[in-house]
Amino acid sequence: WMGRLLSLVTECHVCTSRTEDRDAVMERFRNEPHGIMIATTVLERGITVKGTDVAVYGAESEVFGEASLVQMAGRAGRSAECPQGDVLFICHERSDTALQCEHSLQEDNRYALPDV
Repeated sequence: WMGRLLSLVTECHVCTSRTEDRDAVMERFRNEPHGIMIATTVLERGITVKGTDVAVYGAESEVFGEASLVQMAGRAGRSAECPQGDVLFICHERSDTALQCEHSLQEDNRYALPDV
């Protein structure tokens, strides 16, 4: 339902474990400069799109551990031309795991990006 709603305002791609043509969907997304990808954890790893921002809906869910959230957040930016990207964890309730992930990423970035 979210994909249909968002497709009213922009190019929207949906990719889940049930998507038969995942590779084709990912390739179309890579080539769409202003598109949105809605995905399950199937894209936690293995996709690089320049200049990407990331939002994780339901980041408080028990299916997401800190390492999983770090992997998803790691999809942001991803290029020398645009190394930074925004990451938003959307939670229905306070999430210690999301907070731990945020803290870990801030610490890691402090060492990786000393001028930030």
